[in-house]
Amino acid sequence: MSYHKLKEGEYKDEEIEDDKIWQIFMNIFNKGISKKTASYKFGLIHSILECIKHNPGKNRFTFMEIFAPFTEIYWGLIVEAKLYQVSSGIISSIYKIITKFIFENPQYRGAEYEIIEDDLKHNLIEKVSGKCSRNVFGALFGDSDEYFYSFSKDKQTISINPRFRIFLVKYLSIIERVNKYQWLKFLSERNPKRIIDINLLENSKKYEHIYNFELFWRDICSKIEPGMIIYTLGRDKPNEITKIGDEGLMVKTEAEPKLISIKMIKKAWLNLVNDGVLFRDEHKKASYRSSFISALFSTLDYIEENLKGKISIRLMI
Repeated sequence: MSYHKLKEGEYKDEEIEDDKIWQIFMNIFNKGISKKTASYKFGLIHSILECIKHNPGKNRFTFMEIFAPFTEIYWGLIVEAKLYQVSSGIISSIYKIITKFIFENPQYRGAEYEIIEDDLKHNLIEKVSGKCSRNVFGALFGDSDEYFYSFSKDKQTISINPRFRIFLVKYLSIIERVNKYQWLKFLSERNPKRIIDINLLENSKKYEHIYNFELFWRDICSKIEPGMIIYTLGRDKPNEITKIGDEGLMVKTEAEPKLISIKMIKKAWLNLVNDGVLFRDEHKKASYRSSFISALFSTLDYIEENLKGKISIRLMI
C-alpha cells in the first residue's frame, strides 16, 4: 500500500503492549525499514511530542497545532543552520517556503523565530502545513503499522491513539532523544560538507539556564520570599517559606519549620533535567519532600504542571 498517498487513516483500536510500541519506534528509526527522502518524519514526531507535552490529556490536534512546533524547529535548521533537508539535489518544500518568506520579509533574515509578528507567523505555519502535510501523515501512519494515530487531510486533524499517548508520556524523554539523534545523523548525511553542532536540535539559547543549577536556583529565589505559601500540587497542602539561605529553604507545614536542603533540591533538579519529567511522589528522585519540591519548581515559567493522572511536572522544552 502507498501509505503516503492516503487522505485519511484510522488507528487500530486494539490492545498493544509497550514492547510492541518500542519495536514500532525502532522500525521507524531504522532507515532500512522506514524510507526517509526528507527529514519530515523526524519533524512530525518532534511536533507530536511537543503537542502532547504541552497539552495534558489532549489527544486530538489540528494540523495547524502540529505544524506550529514543526515550523519553529525548521526555521532554526534552515535560517540559522542553513541545512538541506532532502536526500537528493531537490530543494525541500519547507526550504522553499521559508526562504520565500524571508525574501518577502527581509527584516527577518537571520532572525530568531520568536520575534516574527504573530500574523506573519500564522501565515507561515499555514503554508508549511499545506505543503508538508501532503505525504508525511500517511507515511508515518504506515510506518507505525497503523497504530500511532488517525488522521484526515479533509478535516485537517490528527488523533493520537490513547495507548500510544500513554506510552509517549511515560517514555517521552527517551523518544525525544532518539528522534533527535537519528535526525542529526540524517542531516549529517545530507549535508556532508557541514559540521553540525550536536546541540542543534536543542532549544539551548532560550533555555540554557535550565542546565546550570546555579542559574536555576537563582530563578527559584527570584520567585519566592519569606512568608510566601506554596501549595502542593493536587493536594493543596500549604507550605510556608520562612527563610531562604545558601543551605536551602526553611519550610513550615503543620509542624515546626524544617530545612529543605540545597542538596535535596539539586537532586530533584538533576533528575528533572535528565528525565524531562518529575512525579510528585517520586521520593527516590526528589527526597521525602517531593510534593513540595514539585510545587516549588512549578512556579517557574518553563516548568509545566500536569494534574491529570499521576501528578507530575515537566520541562517545557
